Amino acid sequence: MSQIIVPQQPQDPVAGLVGAQIDALLAELHRKRAELTEQRTGLDRRGPTGDARIDRLNVELGVQISDGLATINQLIEQVETFAIDMTRDLPAA
Repeated sequence: MSQIIVPQQPQDPVAGLVGAQIDALLAELHRKRAELTEQRTGLDRRGPTGDARIDRLNVELGVQISDGLATINQLIEQVETFAIDMTRDLPAA
């Protein structure tokens, strides 16, 4: 898990607060991604049950988990890009 630390200027406590919020958000997104990945792994290990209804639901659940993972990955990328852009925009010390 990567952590982006947004450097702050001593005179700019807002940047420090935003940086802490970004770090907390990234930590939560990484935690959620790990949970979904674990659920997907468990679902994949089950294999077919022999009951067509349950198997169909498991396939649909797998698709939903994959979609959720893709969304979380996009959010992580967007938050990291925002943090990098924010860092570039900080005034020089």
